[in-house]
Amino acid sequence: MSVSSLGAAFPLALAMAALTLAEIRADPAQDRLVTQIEKLRPDLAGDVRQFKERCAGSGALCLARAIAAHDPETTALVPVSHPQTDTIRWERSQPSVAVSGRTVSIYRFGRSVVRDLRSILDAAGPGPIDLDLRQNQGGDFERMKQVAAILLPLGHYPMTTTTLEGLVSVDVVHGTGRDLRLGDVTIGTKTTSAGEILAALLAEAGARICGDQPTAGSLRKKAVTIADHDWRLVLVLGDILVGRNANGNGKGLGVAPQQLCGRTRSLEAGSN
Repeated sequence: MSVSSLGAAFPLALAMAALTLAEIRADPAQDRLVTQIEKLRPDLAGDVRQFKERCAGSGALCLARAIAAHDPETTALVPVSHPQTDTIRWERSQPSVAVSGRTVSIYRFGRSVVRDLRSILDAAGPGPIDLDLRQNQGGDFERMKQVAAILLPLGHYPMTTTTLEGLVSVDVVHGTGRDLRLGDVTIGTKTTSAGEILAALLAEAGARICGDQPTAGSLRKKAVTIADHDWRLVLVLGDILVGRNANGNGKGLGVAPQQLCGRTRSLEAGSN
């Protein structure tokens, strides 16, 4: 090979090496995660950019791990359960709402929860209805608001979210349950997320909250981002205050039962 040929090949080799390095550093999944975090949590934007540099070529999971380790109070890396198809079909076939006598159990806020709840209440007729939320671990926030609107007396019930940056936003549930007589509302440590917010709304409306333990303490607004196929990065966006709240604050301390109501012991026995 002539000297001139070598001289021409050298810049080409450098260009190919630079291109290869750029390809290694380019990571669409990591870029998407950075964009999501910067949008949801602007306070983490600077840290995310630094961690992205450290995790160049190591994938989005590396970045998610760095963020979770940096701020464990308001972020968490959560493994994803991958159930088999039969399990998924079984879970989707389960009702969101069930009734036993005058007690309505709301397990989740699935797609049919509003329709099912209306049907149960229409069939129940006049008289007080008790709610069992002990197994309610949340679900779709907007459907929870629709359920709350059915159960709450006529009126307006505010939910105030204070972000970690101190910004305040107010969401209002408009109660439409003019003729509904709500009895006891039973809660427990498994009452979390949107289920816990529903319990707080009902407590604000004057419902008697029963149980022997407070709810899990997750009155916080959260967002879930995708780290990779097996992991999700959960970001706390702010604290939710429902009216006065059972504890007088919106710091995610949960809803406390007012007493061990008469029906609670029979409910506990029935669940064992």
